[in-house]
Amino acid sequence: MNKANYEDCYYTAMRQVMKISRKKLDELYRTGVYKSHRDFADASLIEENSKKAGTELAKDFLQDLKKRSDEIRKTCDGYIDRTAKNGIFTVSREDPDYPYNWKCVRGMPDVVFAKGLRSMFGKCDKCGCVSIVGSRDATRYALYAASFFADRLSSRNVVIASGMAAGTDRAAHEASVDNQGGTVAFLAGGVDDIYPYANRDIYEKICQRGLVVSEMPPGIRAVRQYFPSRNRLIAGIGDVCLIMQAGEISGTLHTASFAAGQGKDVFVLPNNIFSEDCKGGNLLLADGATPLINSAMVEDAVISALMNRKIKDVDLRSLMPPSVISIDGLRKKAGETPALMSDNEWKKLIKDELSLKARSQDELCALFGLSLAAVTRLLISLEASGELTLSDGKYILTIV
Repeated sequence: MNKANYEDCYYTAMRQVMKISRKKLDELYRTGVYKSHRDFADASLIEENSKKAGTELAKDFLQDLKKRSDEIRKTCDGYIDRTAKNGIFTVSREDPDYPYNWKCVRGMPDVVFAKGLRSMFGKCDKCGCVSIVGSRDATRYALYAASFFADRLSSRNVVIASGMAAGTDRAAHEASVDNQGGTVAFLAGGVDDIYPYANRDIYEKICQRGLVVSEMPPGIRAVRQYFPSRNRLIAGIGDVCLIMQAGEISGTLHTASFAAGQGKDVFVLPNNIFSEDCKGGNLLLADGATPLINSAMVEDAVISALMNRKIKDVDLRSLMPPSVISIDGLRKKAGETPALMSDNEWKKLIKDELSLKARSQDELCALFGLSLAAVTRLLISLEASGELTLSDGKYILTIV
């Protein structure tokens, strides 16, 4: 294992052992104590950074890091052993083949583990990628459509991304794994945790001809709470998202919400209006998603995304008028001078946060340090404009 892979494993072990949140990591980076996730593997930096740590957060973190270094190293060694035995490698934000689409949205992982053809990530950037998701208990019609669109698009060199679940996901992978575009499968557990196990045959085929990816370290079993995070990766890597079938409450809707929040085109296969298993997809159409009629419209959306990607080396921020503040700028402003924030600026931050995951009203209050009355006013306004909706006590972005 090379130095970069060791550093990636150490960083992952540190986060697993210390349960440090993304928010705390961002605060550490802002203090300048660490500049990259790979710096955490350098034990000599602990003492050096302890002397210049300027905040209580940084001091407490460094003390805890020093105290738990043996546990972290032991966990890291376990990951290294599993990666070596199972042909697993890491891809991180520091690597040139880290997916471009992940760089463009907040909340994507610093490190992922993968097995198969590393070149598939580069192919996603160069040739385009379409996420195809749907129900595990899909109808014959939805399964046929998933296979049809996966086959048609992948034969045009477009990569197909899905979650290797039963039903729709499997149909998409099977139709694309042998085609020019190929396929990328995202797992909720570690890359070495085949879930569901009944899909072992397609898993092994993808490992040989495509790519299997997870942000969870090897050896971690898939549990229910990990699936929403997996879904955001599927939505994040795609230039376009296709919804084949979804019930009113399903992970597929989360994927659609993530894709919409990331500014992606979302196409939905029109389905039976009398079936509860199709209600979620039909509601997406009612909310403004594009009906999936043919592959040409999807290809056009992919081509448009690829053309936009051609200008990725241009610093678009320099083209913005001075009055436009980036999301990072808004977060800084909210932290330093919250009283100067306008309602529209708070709304932008709320929508940006909901693009990562659904949040309750209380969670949003705690996250932004706002009163219940202030958050309620903002949420009511966003609901009225159709930009978000309440589901199971949590707010999610809608397609507008």
